[in-house]
Amino acid sequence: MDKRTDSGHSGLIFENAVNIALNAGYMAAQGRIRIPDAKEFPITVQQWAEEFEIQYGEQIESEAGYIGLIDSFSEKNC
Repeated sequence: MDKRTDSGHSGLIFENAVNIALNAGYMAAQGRIRIPDAKEFPITVQQWAEEFEIQYGEQIESEAGYIGLIDSFSEKNC
């Protein structure tokens, strides 16, 4: 597949968290969402990253597939 499989579980969670946070920042900059508590938000993103990996980790077959799934997940949860 792609380099995701070589990252190990914690690396995958980190990758997910970064992408979810980037998506949330983009949506916040557009005024589509409001991030209510800057101290709580990183904890929430970490939880979402773990949830994403549990739900979709086994389904990801390509980088494009990953991006589509993480974007959809972010839209739904943020």
